[in-house]
Amino acid sequence: MYGLAAINAANGWMITVAGISIVFTGLLVLSTVLENLERVLKFWDNRKDLFKAKGPAPAPRPSAAVEPTGPPAEATGPITGQVIPVASEHLEAIAAFQTLAALQGAVFELPRLLETAEKRGLAMPHSNLDRCLELGVIVELGGTNRGLYQWNEEAQLVAKQPAGH
Repeated sequence: MYGLAAINAANGWMITVAGISIVFTGLLVLSTVLENLERVLKFWDNRKDLFKAKGPAPAPRPSAAVEPTGPPAEATGPITGQVIPVASEHLEAIAAFQTLAALQGAVFELPRLLETAEKRGLAMPHSNLDRCLELGVIVELGGTNRGLYQWNEEAQLVAKQPAGH
């Protein structure tokens, strides 16, 4: 048996229709994904803005059984005009970043400072630079100078005393 009779006998027409349907459905799904890809990427880029609360979240009320344990071990926000206690190993890294920042001038860019720190072989440059930002030792210039940073001269760093001394 050859030709159309063989196709008919082996259910060839149904297999052909099923194959065409699968290919057509795949192409339809692919075109829909490509058509909406830009929207998905914009949504992904703006996901923080979309899920941000309208106002500040209310502070949780501490229960009666939980009492404050005192000040945090290390400052986490920008502190200006005050003495900032810092562990001695962090103090060395911050001093190294201050030297590198001074080489770049009064105003500098973080990526360039980080690149210089990596080239000079500073230990853990990303986390130490992040620590400088958290402590407020390096501050961003505002307004039209966004993306440029300067060293906070008002912040005074002192070595933190080890516990028990």
